[in-house]
Amino acid sequence: MVDTGSVKRPSVEEENARLRALLAGSTAVLYTCRLDNPHSTVAITNSVQQLTGYAPSHFVDVAQFRMDRIHPDDLAEVREALATAGAGRRTEIQYRITHADGSVRWVKDTLD
Repeated sequence: MVDTGSVKRPSVEEENARLRALLAGSTAVLYTCRLDNPHSTVAITNSVQQLTGYAPSHFVDVAQFRMDRIHPDDLAEVREALATAGAGRRTEIQYRITHADGSVRWVKDTLD
């Protein structure tokens, strides 16, 4: 049996600092978008710059910026996946994006 009464719980600030460090060290791109407008990006991790060549602010500040990076041949499938995402189920989709240098990269997106 362990006495947890004497264990100091981390503060909200300490937990937030740990979360920021975890996200900063990850190569995964995490983002959120509005449910009423899934083409908009509300927040995105800094790792998006390594994947796309664009700063995170482009994705948040410029409407449709994330969608405009998707390869034209994959856009309809991505839009369909976004339209049906949520509702308590997970959707995975693979598609191509265009990097800032003009190269094409494949990504796997998991929508919750």
